[in-house]
Amino acid sequence: MRTKEEYISSIIPHRLGMVDIMHFVLDTLIFEEGSKPFELFVEGKLKVRGNTSFIANGAVEAGIINARALLEFLGLKVEKGNPYKLSERNGRRYDDDLFIEDFEGTSGKLSKVSIEDVYSLYPGPKEEAEMSLARIIHIGHKEIAHPTLGRENTTDDYAMLEIAARGIRALTVTFFFTKLGIPAPQHPVSASNA
Repeated sequence: MRTKEEYISSIIPHRLGMVDIMHFVLDTLIFEEGSKPFELFVEGKLKVRGNTSFIANGAVEAGIINARALLEFLGLKVEKGNPYKLSERNGRRYDDDLFIEDFEGTSGKLSKVSIEDVYSLYPGPKEEAEMSLARIIHIGHKEIAHPTLGRENTTDDYAMLEIAARGIRALTVTFFFTKLGIPAPQHPVSASNA
């Protein structure tokens, strides 16, 4: 059985890291370059040769699923029947569910993240902040977690995913790690101009 300490020290940082990797891939491999030849070296030895889609597709899908889990943990879900709007999670589906409000920080019990909290951290239009997070949950539900015909397609999903990734880091750091009084995990990847 997992412990709250494991969630603080490894599970939430891992999930956030997967969202960060998705953000990196969207910015670096998809927006800037498109699919390009790719080689992976481990300790100076070539291990894999292909194209950047080899890494990009899996990283984006893993990021979406982990984003969906983090947003639910923080207290947010997509509004039923509207894949562009958020609503606040209410209650528990299972007795062993673990959420942000199950943790205590330096000032007491942590609270669920509200939609107003989402707005407060985003410098752009409120609707864009809300829609980006709702879209990432919707795509996770309707395309990746299980096959359905219910995904609403838009032409700006990559842009929405990129905005959502930045927002999820900001929400998780501000309302979880900072309130616990511990440093936020570092980004797991960085770009090289070499």
